[in-house]
Amino acid sequence: NLSVGAGQQLSTIISMAGDDVRTEIENAAIEVRIERAVSEEMAAFLEERAEELRDRGSEIREEYEDVTEAYRDGDISRSQYAQRIALLNGRAENVQRSLGTLQGRISMAPMTESDARDLNASIEEATEEVDDVSGAGAAALLNRFTGQATGELEFRAEDGIIIEAENEEGERSRELRRPDDGNGSLAVSQEDALKTARDALSKQDGNWTLTRASIHEKSGYYRFAFGLATTGESGEAEVRVDGSSGDVVRLEEEIEREEDEDDREDDDIDEREPTLLVTDGTPAPNETVTVAVRVDGEPVENATVTLDGEVLGQTDADGTLDVTLPEGESELRTEVGDEDAELEFEFEDEREDETEREDEDEQDDEE
Repeated sequence: NLSVGAGQQLSTIISMAGDDVRTEIENAAIEVRIERAVSEEMAAFLEERAEELRDRGSEIREEYEDVTEAYRDGDISRSQYAQRIALLNGRAENVQRSLGTLQGRISMAPMTESDARDLNASIEEATEEVDDVSGAGAAALLNRFTGQATGELEFRAEDGIIIEAENEEGERSRELRRPDDGNGSLAVSQEDALKTARDALSKQDGNWTLTRASIHEKSGYYRFAFGLATTGESGEAEVRVDGSSGDVVRLEEEIEREEDEDDREDDDIDEREPTLLVTDGTPAPNETVTVAVRVDGEPVENATVTLDGEVLGQTDADGTLDVTLPEGESELRTEVGDEDAELEFEFEDEREDETEREDEDEQDDEE
């Protein structure tokens, strides 16, 4: 278990106060600059700000990798390492907050659809840079090191980072960060990956309900989101499973107590959860796969499946339907009773990759 001293708390508070103030000043200044900018300048300014935040995110990511290596080499203690992770989490949250402010301005700026798409891509890249230090566990560390919460805290850094915390109000969080194998393939089926993800969740009196499933072909992983609604507690979790090794590489889980069960909404998660999963075929652009609709593991016949809002057809007696996937991002959806299930796909654009490679070749030739 990790103990946090008063000296560490004070130094963390001072460091975070400075970063918080800088973020507030920057965002306020940006709002003023946007208000005063002429229309033709606004798109260029937003892109400049996105690049600045992406660079800041890269610095945070590099510092995270450096401090992790320093801990593994024995150059810093476990407590010092945890404090650095907490500080990086605070800085990452400030970057994400600034990105959110920027995102809200895109729709207001006069720009072409292509420019808006490029700007959103820049914001997504900046978000990915700080993803490793923006989890529930790292946030729990920051709360301890700034004195905002007290309670039990367990921190391990072996074969990845594991952080478990429980505060005095009974809120619990758990985070796992583990490097993937770098293979980038999807050799493991999504169905098996879902079983692995479920087994990794904390065991509760109630059932974790799958609320979203997505396949990330470019990075080679499956992502699952879950919700928990049980007597006196609610929670949410996200699990990523490597598509090659089948191992859990990321897990974020938060559970909180509910003071009064009567206050719970009528739309709490239903125990009979529908799922929409790929059961046959390898997801890829223009490839045909078989998807299955199930409730509590049983096939659902005549369930309507849509692709990006357009009806594809209904499932057969086995609860399955063949689907040809488009390029880029797409979403399959089905409804069973009052509940629905979604399945997202994210495929890299081969034409964009080819253009990038051509640009790199041209730059090499010029050099």
